[in-house]
Amino acid sequence: MFYEVRVFDPKGQMKKVLSGKQLSKKYWDDFQNQLKGQATTGLFKKKGRKSSRKDLLDDERLESYNDWG
Repeated sequence: MFYEVRVFDPKGQMKKVLSGKQLSKKYWDDFQNQLKGQATTGLFKKKGRKSSRKDLLDDERLESYNDWG
């Protein structure tokens, strides 16, 4: 969720208003373009090793890795 943003010039006059919907669209468009750029540079290619369970976890659930044995 993005909130409306108001852009002011140095004199305090409002120059433009960006809606939450506009900001959300720009964010997700930029995010997808960034992912496409990384995929073409090889950052998502495998390095010749198997993925471990630890590689599949996100940072928020690392403590649950110890329970797997």
